[in-house]
Amino acid sequence: MDGADQENQFRLLNECVDLLEIAASSFSRMVKAPVYVKAPAEHFEYENPDEKHFAVLRCIRIVSDFRAIMLLLPRGYVQQIGVLIRGILEFNYDLDVIIAAAFIDSEMKPAVEERMSHFFSDPRPDVLEMIRNPKKKPTIPRKKTYALIEQALKDFKTTYRHSARQIAKGLEELYSGFVHGAYAWIMELYDPYAGAFAIDGMPGRIEEWMGCVSLNLHHSLNNFSSIAHAFGLERLKKQLMEKRRELENSPVYTE
Repeated sequence: MDGADQENQFRLLNECVDLLEIAASSFSRMVKAPVYVKAPAEHFEYENPDEKHFAVLRCIRIVSDFRAIMLLLPRGYVQQIGVLIRGILEFNYDLDVIIAAAFIDSEMKPAVEERMSHFFSDPRPDVLEMIRNPKKKPTIPRKKTYALIEQALKDFKTTYRHSARQIAKGLEELYSGFVHGAYAWIMELYDPYAGAFAIDGMPGRIEEWMGCVSLNLHHSLNNFSSIAHAFGLERLKKQLMEKRRELENSPVYTE
């Protein structure tokens, strides 16, 4: 890829993130603003939050992570991008489940309500209490999430002979290697030609990782368009779908 081609592809990826940010900001205005809480620790929280608030927060975090990725990508900090993509994958799977429960399969609603209750009841952390009583907080097992993904994406078609559950679990485990600094993943930083580790980025892998980022942007554009529809933002939904098609037809997008 020559410099001009790469510049054009970076421009498209940034345009996708720009549109996702516009969408996330629009979604946040569709729910009542959070309120200030003074005690026990100063913070903001939503009153009577539900799945709409959950979806908004997931969208906000997805966009924030993509913004960080687009700062890291030109320098080739692929290990750090892998950490961020791991989070984006999980957040998008959450949105898959929420969207399916709202539009496709009403039988999923009880499980979704359980997740909402668990998410919004998680107390604000107290560092001193966590040090005094370092117990791991109970979480919903990922296998339950994978089961919901399987149900949410039951009509999902792929050229590979794997279920949506298998693909979701496999991708999360793949990128978890970056999060936990697993041996094989760290060794990807070794440059045999230089005889040293590429601590200051890997420019030679930028093109490869642009493709990884484009796949996750595509997933996000899909989910954000569904949420725009749920909020009655049809013009925004159309813009998101048009940008998704533009991404699909670009050289940077590789299935």
